[in-house]
Amino acid sequence: MLDKLKASGYALMALSMFLYSLCEALEKYLTNSYAPAQIIFFRSSIALIFALWITYKKGFAAYKPDKGLHLLRNLFAAGALFLTIYSLKHLPLSSYGFMSFTSPIFISIFSSIFLKEKLSSSVVIPIALSFSGGLIMSYPFNDMSLNLGFIFAFFSSILYASASVVTKQISHIDNLILYASYTFVCFLMSGLFSYDNIVLKVTDIPLFIVIALIHFMAFQCLIFAYRREELVKLSPLEYSTVIWSIFLGYLLWQHLPSYKELIGGLLVLIGSLIIKRDDLKLVIANRIKKLRI
Repeated sequence: MLDKLKASGYALMALSMFLYSLCEALEKYLTNSYAPAQIIFFRSSIALIFALWITYKKGFAAYKPDKGLHLLRNLFAAGALFLTIYSLKHLPLSSYGFMSFTSPIFISIFSSIFLKEKLSSSVVIPIALSFSGGLIMSYPFNDMSLNLGFIFAFFSSILYASASVVTKQISHIDNLILYASYTFVCFLMSGLFSYDNIVLKVTDIPLFIVIALIHFMAFQCLIFAYRREELVKLSPLEYSTVIWSIFLGYLLWQHLPSYKELIGGLLVLIGSLIIKRDDLKLVIANRIKKLRI
């Protein structure tokens, strides 16, 4: 369906970011009742229905192209998902949203190293600003839960950036196969950590189904966005996630960011904007050009 849609890569990326933010909000809600590994297991169990259907329709031969990079991408993405949910368990949604701003920095660095894409001249300043922002948000460091949340969010950003770079390299692979293989990896990894405590409330089944469907659409939008635009041009749109995080955090938990969150998050944002300034200028220039046309 999305391959016939004439939406731009920017529009698909923006939609993907909203859907991922919605997934994170719903998963944070579930952390009150389930361990992170259980959430991934039940979500993957439902998504496994899609994965098995895709495998039946496409055949096992469809998994062969670039299988090494394919597996690496799925391991990075699954690892990022685990760390994200662990982070969401310990952090307000808005705090995690701010910390996710570190991922464009790592995406730019890894894209420059592995994809030979252009990198901003200085990476020291944005890294320092982002690190300082994280420290301010977690200060005075006496809340171990918050500290763990920020640590999980930081390493989740690194793994997510790694997965994004590898995804760009294998974005030519059928998007349904990419989704199916990712589902299999998540199902197996989460099963290893939750096999001894698989308890699901019947009333929560509809919510897990909704999360699986939303994630499926978010993944499809992301893959098609990668196919239609360069990664460095799309990554600035990830900034929209913090807006959705603040909105959903208030809607579900009546939580608004504290001044400490805002100051720390602003530093992380500035660091990310510095490293992406050339990409932002290009995006703005393209938009102005289209408006004139």
